[in-house]
Order: sequence, then C-alpha cells, then structure tokens
Amino acid sequence: MLIGGVLVGTVLTLLFLPALCSLVLGREKQISVETSHLTAG
Repeated sequence: MLIGGVLVGTVLTLLFLPALCSLVLGREKQISVETSHLTAG
C-alpha cells in the first residue's frame, strides 16, 4: 500500500514537473516581453 502511494506520487511528480516548468517559463517570458515593451515606450 505504501509503495503504491510512493509510486503514484513519483509518477504524478514526473508528469506535473514539465507542465509546471513550462508554466513558470511561459510566465517569465510574458513578463519580460511586457516590461521590454513598457521600457521601449
């Protein structure tokens, strides 16, 4: 039972990590683009 829970947790983490990273990177890119537009005037 415990091993199954750990396995599910590991699989979920592996599945969600790339999505989370892409989300964070996408937000950073959007913010940098917005700020560059603001500074460019």
